[in-house]
Amino acid sequence: MKTIILIILVVAAIGAIFGFFSGEKKGEDAAAGAVGGAVLAGGCLFQLFIYGLIFAAAIWVVSLVFS
Repeated sequence: MKTIILIILVVAAIGAIFGFFSGEKKGEDAAAGAVGGAVLAGGCLFQLFIYGLIFAAAIWVVSLVFS
């Protein structure tokens, strides 16, 4: 769980840095970048979780066929 939170925090910090340096309203753009980065990281982690479930199901089906 610590790894997942760390990944989300790192990507949110990177998004905040990009938002801070790219916009005119420094605070608002940094907050928007942080939220965008956190949502992006959460979406990517969710996709990895779904792919892991599919992989586990495939292994389970193959084990049923060959046992």
